[in-house]
Amino acid sequence: MADNELLVTISGAALSLLFYENVQRVGDQMGFLLGEVLTYVTKSVTDDDKQMESTKSHVDIQGILPSPSTGLFYDSGGKINLSVLAEFIGEKREEIVGWYRFRSNGSLNPTFRDKIIHRQLDGFFSDYHNNQTFVTCMLNYGTTKIGGTHKFRHVFLRYQNGFYVPISLRINNLGADASRHDGSDYKPTPTRHYNNGPNYFTKLLEPLKRNTHMSGVQMISMIHKIAEKHLDKLVPDVCKSDAEVAVLEQQFQRVREEIRHIHATNIKKVPSIDYYLPGEPHYSNKLMKGMNEQNNRLPMNDVSTSRFSKHCDTEYMAKDTGIAMNINDCYESNDKKKTSHTISYSDVTKIKSEHTTDC
Repeated sequence: MADNELLVTISGAALSLLFYENVQRVGDQMGFLLGEVLTYVTKSVTDDDKQMESTKSHVDIQGILPSPSTGLFYDSGGKINLSVLAEFIGEKREEIVGWYRFRSNGSLNPTFRDKIIHRQLDGFFSDYHNNQTFVTCMLNYGTTKIGGTHKFRHVFLRYQNGFYVPISLRINNLGADASRHDGSDYKPTPTRHYNNGPNYFTKLLEPLKRNTHMSGVQMISMIHKIAEKHLDKLVPDVCKSDAEVAVLEQQFQRVREEIRHIHATNIKKVPSIDYYLPGEPHYSNKLMKGMNEQNNRLPMNDVSTSRFSKHCDTEYMAKDTGIAMNINDCYESNDKKKTSHTISYSDVTKIKSEHTTDC
């Protein structure tokens, strides 16, 4: 049974990004869920004219922080190295509202090690949120037999009273408001914001709220000027980051070209096919070169050739072609010095009557 006091909201784009980060890699995955936690108080009047207040929290997930490896900050027993964890999350600590675990062929139930990790993460991030709102998401993935349909399964859990209780999930459309309470038409104001760090726009409006004598047009102009000044301050940082990205892209292109060059030099040239007579075996230059080297190591009375096999059956070749032919460039090894001589046959009948000659 799902928990009715807590609701997880996520946009379709953020959920798709979560699935994409999991399936693009091989093996199990792990990471953190980024977002904010809002608490809403809803007042209602009963038939007895009594006012009732109900409190409900929304965990709005807006992004993810995937981990490069599953065992980056914990050991095989599930004990977390807090220094490595703090270094990995950096400034994202205040935005983390939970963590996720993806197993391609696993169950949606957390393992014993997952439970140990969850309790430690819950305590580590307790300074920025309520312990009852830190969630975990278990995911797995599968396909049909023919691979035409991909199935993504997921469940959100939280630790409560010694048990991991499922939490209801609501997927918001792109045009929907994530802060809308339970799909209702009104937008209540959150009474408590766990991620209480104000953004820049809130800081920008704070001094303007104190000036009650300023008209709406003047306030809009003032906001526009302050926003332009802030953007001008951000330009150097953006240019610096773009320059770093450009340098990294150049390095990437250079490394890729070097890899291509190495691969190109390692690819062996396809050997061309020597001319061969009909009926003779088909040999490449590389094979014939090895045969010639082997023949050169034979005694002096053995003859080597660069075009044919070790033994050339001239009677068979003449019978096969039916015409007179010339066999050229037969080399005889003589103390590593090769002498070229030509053997001519003008009469096919004479060839048939002669014995087989070894070239």
